[in-house]
Amino acid sequence: MQTHKTLEVAKEIVSSNCDLLKNELDLDTVLAKLGQLVVQHPIVRVYQDGHLIPSSTYTASDSFSGQAIHNVVDANSVRRHLKNGSTIAWQNAELFFGRVAQVVRELERELNNVVYVTIFATPQEQVGLESHWDSQDVVMLQLNGCKNWRLGTSGERDAELKHECRLEVGDTLCLPRYTQHQANAGSTGSFHLSFVIPPENIPS
Repeated sequence: MQTHKTLEVAKEIVSSNCDLLKNELDLDTVLAKLGQLVVQHPIVRVYQDGHLIPSSTYTASDSFSGQAIHNVVDANSVRRHLKNGSTIAWQNAELFFGRVAQVVRELERELNNVVYVTIFATPQEQVGLESHWDSQDVVMLQLNGCKNWRLGTSGERDAELKHECRLEVGDTLCLPRYTQHQANAGSTGSFHLSFVIPPENIPS
């Protein structure tokens, strides 16, 4: 399936499941889940002013069944970083949240392709990640707040960010792989999901 067709099908499925996902996921729910589970870096990462910050500022050592576990993400530290304007990224959310897994299974059946999901939470008026491009096709779904996106020409690496769009709750955005992009949260902050489709698994 070609990239544009892949994104078209994925966008339709993601959009149709928006209410299902909104009923399971918000920032408070995600932080509560983080406090209940043993989640290690780099599954959860923290960014400040668009740049990845040292994991030592939000991880610690723990033990499970008598075995030491390192790089365990501390939910309270993550909360502090959020209050200071940092962005939180939780990769492979489909392994931790049942309704996300349900939507991923539907996507994988329709696309015949692996799909994984990253949760992004950014406080109000803060930058998410610095300008970059991804080597995967991505469908964004805005679940709470809003986000202002600046985009380069579709599919062009390191392109000038000439295009702008704003995602409100329920909106989707398709990014073909290699599309340069950067985003800032709006006045109410931003909480969105990125459905990622690795190109190495996309049939030609």
